[in-house]
Amino acid sequence: MSLPEFINDTENQKSETRTKTIQENERDHILAVLKKCNGKIWGPGAAAEMLNLPPSTLKSRMEKLGIKKVFTE
Repeated sequence: MSLPEFINDTENQKSETRTKTIQENERDHILAVLKKCNGKIWGPGAAAEMLNLPPSTLKSRMEKLGIKKVFTE
């Protein structure tokens, strides 16, 4: 029984996409929820409710992650 060969190919390594950090994933998720809520942070159907967070916690995380301006689309 032989083991499969592993090829150390730098071309393939360069073409792989970079894995996002936890902070990048959290930022992207918060932005997606804010977009879905039209920028509404607190109240019924707002981002804090959807994320199951107190509004003050959401605002603190937004500041920490550099989410300064809430947009509406």
